[in-house]
Amino acid sequence: MACFASATSPPPSGQSPSTSQTQADSSLAAGAEAFQAGNLTDALVHFQASVDASPSSAAYYNIGVCHYQLQQFPEAATAWDHSLELDPHRADVHLNLASVAFMHLKDTPRALEHLAAASRMDPQDGEIFYNYGCILESTGQLAQAIEKYQQAVDLGIERAKVNLRNAMARAMQQKAADSNKQQSE
Repeated sequence: MACFASATSPPPSGQSPSTSQTQADSSLAAGAEAFQAGNLTDALVHFQASVDASPSSAAYYNIGVCHYQLQQFPEAATAWDHSLELDPHRADVHLNLASVAFMHLKDTPRALEHLAAASRMDPQDGEIFYNYGCILESTGQLAQAIEKYQQAVDLGIERAKVNLRNAMARAMQQKAADSNKQQSE
């Protein structure tokens, strides 16, 4: 699970931030402090105040992280969906949505959809490919899982080597079983 996001972008050169943007940034900073101190409830209140003052992808992302840490998984997913509405090109949000969809909401198609998006956005992140391979393998899509594990290995994810070998062995066993079944028919 990726960590919380930091402040919003500054206003264009020569312009001062609006009052609502200043309030949003202040609330975002207060939320980050509360989060760092381990006070998730206060962090959530501050991040929500930031959204109320001026919605941002970062604030919604942080709301999602707080909900996730509080084991409020549907609420985490909703917050991350809002984060993507404001910034659809965040691979980290897609990765978090994939994780919560698969592990907690039991929505494998949604998890695979978000992993596909994350892998397109950040093709150099081996962790994305490793997670993608794990979910594909768990659904019996061994050929695709092997491909993703290989990409993870190529990107330096050492633990993917074990998964790659195991998936390849399972694929060979499945192929042998299929061959034996055809011969007996």
